[in-house]
Amino acid sequence: MTPCANCMAELAEGSVFCFKCGTRVAAAAPKNTCPKCGAEADADAVFCDACGARMSAPASTAPTQATPANRVVHAAPTTPSPSPQPAAPPAAAADAAPAARTLTVMSEVAGAGMLIGPAGTGFHKVLVDGRELGTIGVGLNKSLRATVHSETVTVEIVGRVLLRSPKLVLKLRLTGPNPTVSFKAHWMNGVITPTVRDAEILEQQSQGVYG
Repeated sequence: MTPCANCMAELAEGSVFCFKCGTRVAAAAPKNTCPKCGAEADADAVFCDACGARMSAPASTAPTQATPANRVVHAAPTTPSPSPQPAAPPAAAADAAPAARTLTVMSEVAGAGMLIGPAGTGFHKVLVDGRELGTIGVGLNKSLRATVHSETVTVEIVGRVLLRSPKLVLKLRLTGPNPTVSFKAHWMNGVITPTVRDAEILEQQSQGVYG
């Protein structure tokens, strides 16, 4: 029997509240059992008061919390960085522009009237790609020069023969370092005949030629 702590009424074992005053019954202090003689002793007793044997620690009544199993955390797979690729060679540069060249246009004597004929004859105006270079004639230039930067060029030779204006148009592809156009013009019929060096005639047109 256990007495009530408030009214000292005798309570049956296992009572939770006092049947007389309603006081909650204090939990019984844990006991320890002597490992040698089996006698009960207080939980904090070091030696058995019956045989003097050393007491063992009372078993804990607290529920044992299960230790969670160790978890192996796998690192997320990583994607390896791509190996640096060698730099691509620079793209082949577009064909470089042709180097500047000097085109020479000159006259040749053809017949008694060329450059030394009657007044008003034997004069030829020269144009390169539509730009006038000057005039070849008596007391003037025997040749003219133009600096060109392209591979193809158009040369126009416009004559003045007996008040007529024969014209020769040449489209040339320059093939060498010193392209030259030399021409002969007949003072009677105005025919202009070209000869080229370090160049190729792609097109040739004659205009205002009299037979």
